[in-house]
Amino acid sequence: MLQFRRLLTALLFATVALPAAADDIDFPAVTPGSQQDFERAMTDLTAAFSFKPLAPAEPLGTLGFHVGVIGSYTGIENEDAWRSLTGEDFEDLGVLALAAGKGLPFGIDVGAFLADVPNSNVSLYGAELRYAISEGGIATPAIGLRAAYTKLEGIDELDFDTKSLDLSISKGFVMLTPYVGIGRVFGTATPNGINSLAEGGDLEEADVNENKYYAGVRFSLLLIKFTAEIDQTGDNTSYGLRASFGF
Repeated sequence: MLQFRRLLTALLFATVALPAAADDIDFPAVTPGSQQDFERAMTDLTAAFSFKPLAPAEPLGTLGFHVGVIGSYTGIENEDAWRSLTGEDFEDLGVLALAAGKGLPFGIDVGAFLADVPNSNVSLYGAELRYAISEGGIATPAIGLRAAYTKLEGIDELDFDTKSLDLSISKGFVMLTPYVGIGRVFGTATPNGINSLAEGGDLEEADVNENKYYAGVRFSLLLIKFTAEIDQTGDNTSYGLRASFGF
């Protein structure tokens, strides 16, 4: 019940999450433990801002498309590291995005999203390429392989992006299509400014590699679709909702 309530509030949470993570993220306090803190904080950022599928494995088809809105939030696991680096308290990281996808021949789908974090100057964009190993049928599940990329903008002191690979399986039952997936996420965070190693500071590039597990369900009502998903990347749990239009 608690997880269900979190899913229901994900879209609303995203409109107020991360207000300080845009203008206020900098690294003024360089201590002997700063690099370790930086690496720990970047595991949270990787989990929050890596690509979230929020879709079953079945392909859209050559004529298929979707457009919609996504909201998600991720719980912070390294609050002390964020406090040490920024002097701010962080508990959650949220995203509110516009997303679209298009089906292509041969079981290939492409998709992209653009996210603005409300009340901040942080933005995020990303893209996916998915191939249907099995398109699924009445008695067989769909199986899809996805490669995705995301890029963070708006934090002067940080260059950050993620890459991910995942494999998912889904099977539709009337209006409901549950799905599960597994993958790997790779985050790269490069500090800029006075505290970077290049400028005589203590912070250097952090590489994050985490396993990813996720599960969700899509509810379809004619051309309107709602999808709820839970994602576990490393130690971080993310909750997401998508409302979309398409076929």
